[in-house]
Amino acid sequence: MTSIRLITKLSDAAVRKCVGKQCVPRDATVLVNEPASVYTPDGSLLLRLHRRVPDELLDQSLPALRILASYKSTNRGIYQSAKRARIRLSDGTLSKNSHTVAEDGSPLAVASAIIGYFDRQGGRHPYCRQTAFLNNELKHWLELQPLIKHVDGLFSETLFDKWDAQRKFVESVRPEWVIEGTVFTTLTVNTNAVAGVHVDKGDYDKGFGVITCHRLGHYTGGILCFPRYRVGVDLQHGDVLFFNPHEWHGMTPIIGDEDKYERITCVYYARAKMNECGSPEEELERARKVRGSL
Repeated sequence: MTSIRLITKLSDAAVRKCVGKQCVPRDATVLVNEPASVYTPDGSLLLRLHRRVPDELLDQSLPALRILASYKSTNRGIYQSAKRARIRLSDGTLSKNSHTVAEDGSPLAVASAIIGYFDRQGGRHPYCRQTAFLNNELKHWLELQPLIKHVDGLFSETLFDKWDAQRKFVESVRPEWVIEGTVFTTLTVNTNAVAGVHVDKGDYDKGFGVITCHRLGHYTGGILCFPRYRVGVDLQHGDVLFFNPHEWHGMTPIIGDEDKYERITCVYYARAKMNECGSPEEELERARKVRGSL
């Protein structure tokens, strides 16, 4: 495996000019497209790229992941570098919460779905819960388990210290909120979605980010960039990327005929507040108090 030690980085001020925007080719002056470990100038691991997911696991998981392309959200604006605003509802009133909107102000949905388990949030969800996909598509959720467990094993083999820190954290979480046999509570699945520059939030910060890629058909672009260091990763079919999700990262646009390609990435993580969740029965009672009958 190639080892790359970066020697320069941009200032905070320069990086912040990129925040929320899609990346451009100069943000990936160093392009990683083969297995490699990349270190920042201070010697910290920025990312490690492997090609380790067997074809049979990729094939087995694909039907479930394709179903998730229909789980579109107007709350994931970072994946289209779009702005957020309150939208006009059918009754003419403005929505209470902001949504991702296009330039003309219309809602803009993106195929970016969160699956697994989620901690308490403000607004309508001040309780821990299973995500809609797990509730509605249990058969397909079970189809994803071999892939998720395989990735957990690679995480343990590749970055044991980070994996072990995350393992200790999930031991503090009730088992009902952990993906069984792994150190993950949650996945984000993105289909042909292009992220603006951001840092991940809500995940356990002593762990590490993990991504797998299903890449089918032909397209160019879609480079995952770390603009502070001008390094990018061109993820291929079956790649597994371990990366520091708290470094600024984003993507270059995907260029191609949308009917002729698929770029599905799964991001695996543990949500940092899952250890605050009560039992499913306790969280259901919290939900009833907020939402009424369920």
